[in-house]
Amino acid sequence: MKKLFLLTAVVLLFTFVSCKNDNNPVDPPNGSTNRSIVVINEGLFSQNNSSITNYNLEDKSVENDVYSAANSNAKLGDTANDLVIVGDKGYISVDQSYKIEIVNINTFKSLGMIDLTNYGEPRHLCLIDSTAGYITTYNDIVVRFDPKTLQIIGTVDVGSKPEGIVNLGNNLFVANSGWGVGNTVSVIDISSFTVKKEITVKVNPQTIVEDGINVYVISTGSYSGDGYGMISEISPSSLTVTDTLPIAKNPGKAAVASNNQLLVINGDGLVQVQTGELKIIKETLIPGSSVNSLFAVIYSVTYDAKDDLIYLGNPKDFAQNGDVAIFDFSGNEKSRFDVGINPGTIVIKN
Repeated sequence: MKKLFLLTAVVLLFTFVSCKNDNNPVDPPNGSTNRSIVVINEGLFSQNNSSITNYNLEDKSVENDVYSAANSNAKLGDTANDLVIVGDKGYISVDQSYKIEIVNINTFKSLGMIDLTNYGEPRHLCLIDSTAGYITTYNDIVVRFDPKTLQIIGTVDVGSKPEGIVNLGNNLFVANSGWGVGNTVSVIDISSFTVKKEITVKVNPQTIVEDGINVYVISTGSYSGDGYGMISEISPSSLTVTDTLPIAKNPGKAAVASNNQLLVINGDGLVQVQTGELKIIKETLIPGSSVNSLFAVIYSVTYDAKDDLIYLGNPKDFAQNGDVAIFDFSGNEKSRFDVGINPGTIVIKN
């Protein structure tokens, strides 16, 4: 817990530190349609310095601050925290700017935005296809929107302070964090856009993922308690919790990997978990200290099935530009590339 309190103090301290201006001009993005890693950098709270990094997987080139470069130095916004790619469009949740920003994912040129000022701070996105999009907000609702017209279609009430949201079958599953005290997952019937069930899980559910078979809810647990969180497996057919697995050190973000695996970030690093019958394969596949030498913190994770590699966000000291470290499943670091401040979301563009 000492590490957690130190990290919390550091994050709060640097929330109010202005970032160093980069006076070097940024070249416009090259407009490549190659496979790439797109990183959403949160920036610092209330500093309006969120940014996007594009890492080309073909030639290993890195382009930072590509949104500003493609849009006449315009700002992406304040605290961008999620990205979903559908076709050639990227949908970005920008929390403190109360919007969903839409970009051409190849050029990063803005295609418009959805104003969520009257709907609460936007958190996480789920797009079923090019005709149906959903986003959780801190007004305790899920907002439904049309990704083509950028019009809001409706809202539905869920639990307190919803975070992660996924679609499996004809249902949406929403993790209601309650800012640390919630313990439910709202199940929304897509056809009627109504809540059909509330499923109880361990306290503080934040991340929710699916592997095409089951839904997995990662509950972070209490920050002031023993630090134990939990993975809850939910069957999309019975809408019940069918298995659970305690995870120490306040687990958080997660990614689905090949061979029925989950990769879960906790206070020690990256935990390797077997799905099907939930069990820990390796308690610390990659130590946090191998990614971040200052605070031993991993900030984000994604998995590239094509290359069988793990991408891990490194916020460094939470005030300077970070990097993304690339590892294999033997825990070997392959390389790194520079990104912006606080790389909170990493997405593969195929």
